[in-house]
Amino acid sequence: MGILKLRCRTTRRQQSAISIAFDSHHSPTTNLIQMMHLQRSSLLCLLVLLTSWSPLSPLSTAPAGADPAAQEQRDTLVPIVVKTLGYPDASVAVQPYIKRITLQGGYGLADWERGEASGMVALISHRQNTWTAIRLGGGMPSATDLSQATGMPVALAQSLLDEHVGTAQSQAQVVPNYCGSGETTFLAVETTSYLISICGANQPTTYIGVEKRNPQQSVRIPVQDYNLTAPQYVAVNGAYTYIVGNSAKGKTLTVSKGTTELLREPILAGL
Repeated sequence: MGILKLRCRTTRRQQSAISIAFDSHHSPTTNLIQMMHLQRSSLLCLLVLLTSWSPLSPLSTAPAGADPAAQEQRDTLVPIVVKTLGYPDASVAVQPYIKRITLQGGYGLADWERGEASGMVALISHRQNTWTAIRLGGGMPSATDLSQATGMPVALAQSLLDEHVGTAQSQAQVVPNYCGSGETTFLAVETTSYLISICGANQPTTYIGVEKRNPQQSVRIPVQDYNLTAPQYVAVNGAYTYIVGNSAKGKTLTVSKGTTELLREPILAGL
């Protein structure tokens, strides 16, 4: 069960606020009937909320059993992140999914996803518990880059990145390897949404990408180019180009169609 708050301005002088507890075992219609005693203006607000709410809404990203104080702060930060990403309207059908928020010393980081797109936003706290957000470029920022973008000390930036990404845990973690028993594994990495293996014999020949949310969705395509020193691997599937490894944009997975970049995700583990 999660608590959602909606504030509607019906006139310049009248406002109504509704706080609704959504039970996953009840349908929106049942919840609506239970709230029929609300005044008409409040009921209109409720109808808007019921028609726009979805499990992928940024309002529904908190884990079960979250600390109430932390949840309240998260509820404050999520709309700020969404607005920074350019989706301030809660009625938009596909909202960015705010996957994780980490806070340290008046600064923070937030991961977001929207369809095949994803990225990271930096958060900066000000007086009176106000926050601003800065959309970061593609790939995982270095501590120096994060410090320059936000003004936080480099040491704090590194500590925040370590906690947010889970560097120590990621380095100790064994990323699943999808190469065959007779193949050489040149790379096995994890991004926000995918598990990727580069396989071959004496040289890399195959790119395997597996969707983390749905492992049955995968691609196995030929590697067209590579740099073992970087390392970086380029695979092509028709009009689509997959680049994974180190690049000028950091340690990333990039998927493009022609000159149009469709996806860029940071590599979280394995490289």
